[in-house]
This record gives sequence, structure tokens and C-alpha cells, in this order.
Amino acid sequence: MLQARQNYRKKLASTGLVYVAEKERGFIVRNLSITGLLGEMEPDPGSGDARKVYEAMQSATDVDIYLREMHLAGEAAVVRTDFIDAHIYFALEFRNIMYDVDNYLYKRKAYRKNTRASGTIAFSGKTHEFSSENVSIEGLMIRIPGKLRVQKDAMGRFDFSALDIRGLARVVWVDFDAQGDTLMGLHYEQLEKAGFRGLPSFSH
Repeated sequence: MLQARQNYRKKLASTGLVYVAEKERGFIVRNLSITGLLGEMEPDPGSGDARKVYEAMQSATDVDIYLREMHLAGEAAVVRTDFIDAHIYFALEFRNIMYDVDNYLYKRKAYRKNTRASGTIAFSGKTHEFSSENVSIEGLMIRIPGKLRVQKDAMGRFDFSALDIRGLARVVWVDFDAQGDTLMGLHYEQLEKAGFRGLPSFSH
């Protein structure tokens, strides 16, 4: 019987957060499997935005989720959505999920989203193009082509339009990969622009 259903789903009444319509929103997990979940959301009745949230959920390809009781967070694909009596019902398929996330968030303080986008950062007056590996409301990990010798705690001025942020960042660590590119962890020190477009915090 379990083989026929492919993926066993456990019924439960846990809660979680989903980032949709530029906001973290609570929902109830109706059932859960190793590949995805079914959720139910009731946007604030007084806000009048239930339909807006539903339309945003319906048009979304992927969303970020955080399930504290399940100790996981990450990205999921929106498979199905329904709108019944001002309640939003949705099915998600896990895409890029981190487990034991409570320990992870405790160390990082904020959720890191895997994001591949380009930006620029300048050290000592010289500008370098980078591609992001992951981003959060506290910092980001970037990849710069070739080997760049930068000391820990060096300050760089960056511009990252994908998240609508710009300012000054401090180098937390530097490493080099097998291809000879530079990997770098950055912490925001001074933000001139802090849009954080499309990025949840899921702060612990």
C-alpha cells in the first residue's frame, strides 16, 4: 500500500512560515512527506489581503519555507493552490532544504537563501564582479573569478541589485576553490540601500 502511494504522508497539525507577497506568513502543515507538504493559510481577516496573498501564491514558482518543529528550512516548488472560504490551501514540493536548521539558524542568526545573481565589490579602489552563492539579511557569500588576495576584516564597497542592497561589507573569511576562483563570506557593516527584495529572515 505504501508503494502504491509512492511517498507516505503523515497527517499532523504543525505550523510553519512561508515567504509570499514580500512577507513571512504563518500556515498550518496538514500533512508532510519526504518530498513535500500540504499547507493551509488564513491571512489576517481584517487586512483584506487574502485574495492578494492567494494570487501571489498561485503565480509563484518557488517559495521559501521554515518549519521550526520539523527542524528544516529552504526552498519549495508550488505545485497546487486553492482558495476556499478565505483560506489558502497549497501543495509544495521540496527543492533545496536544510535539515537540523535550528542549530544552523542559531549559529547564523538568519536564514540564508541560495541565490545566483551578479554584483560588484570594490577593494582599495579596484572593482571586481562577483556572483552570489547565498544571501541573508546579515551578509552574503560570493564567488569572484580568479584568485583575489584580500585579508580577513578588509572592508569593501558592494552593489547587489538582485536584492536591492548597496553599502559597505566586511570580509569574514576567504577561500579558493578547485577552479581557482575566490570564495568570500561578507558581513554587512553599513547599508546605504537595504531593500532585501524577496528575502525572508526566518530569524531564530
